Amino acid sequence: MQRTDRWAGLALALLGIAVMGSARAFPNVPGQKLGAGFLPMLVGAGLLLCALALLARCLRGAAYAGQATDAARREHFGSSLVIIGVVLAYI
Repeated sequence: MQRTDRWAGLALALLGIAVMGSARAFPNVPGQKLGAGFLPMLVGAGLLLCALALLARCLRGAAYAGQATDAARREHFGSSLVIIGVVLAYI
C-alpha cells in the first residue's frame, strides 16, 4: 500500500502543479479582486496539499512498519473527522 500511496501522492503533486501553472495564464477580470484563475489555483493548491499529506503519511507509515497499534485506529478516526468536517464546510 505504501508504494501505491507514494505514486498516487507524486501524481497528485504533479497534477496540482500543472493546474496551478495553467491557472496563472488565465486573464484578470477588470474591476474584480479575484480573477478567472482564482478557483483553479485554489483547486491546484488543494491537490498539492493532499499530495503532501499522502506522501507524509506514506513516510510516517514506513517509520512505523510492523506496529499495528491504537495509533493506526486513531489515524483512521482522525481522517474520518477531517472528511466529515470538509463536507460540512463545503455545505
